[in-house]
Amino acid sequence: MKSIGLYVNPDRSGAVQSAINAAEILIDLGAECCVEPTIFPLFPVHLQETIQQFQAIDFERFADLVIAFGGDGTMLTAARLFSGSDLPIMGVNVGRLGFLAEFNVDELPGAGGAALLQVSWRHLQAAGEYQTPGETVESTAGEYAGAETAG
Repeated sequence: MKSIGLYVNPDRSGAVQSAINAAEILIDLGAECCVEPTIFPLFPVHLQETIQQFQAIDFERFADLVIAFGGDGTMLTAARLFSGSDLPIMGVNVGRLGFLAEFNVDELPGAGGAALLQVSWRHLQAAGEYQTPGETVESTAGEYAGAETAG
């Protein structure tokens, strides 16, 4: 069973809804998800029954991967927050430019987003060991980008 931490910037328009969409897809794929307690009440009741709550600093106790929903600032905050862990971070950009995110929020709803999440999920499963010590967020992001284009 793979576990995904959903790190959400609630101040970004569309970030919470994108995280909800992703949680539904990931749970359908057999993943377990967690969110921060401040985000949890924003999720629909049917997801609250399956999603766990952890403070972001405790995601590493639960998650194999963190998906950050926001802009580049959210990705940088997540990178700082999880820098002491081996958690890879995948970004969903809900901002304007999104240089650090693997894909844009426009790609998430519908079949396109489901396909991207499935490709990323398969990449994680195939990788076995997600990140080696010293690996950077950029190299991990590059691996995801390569898997998305290859798949």
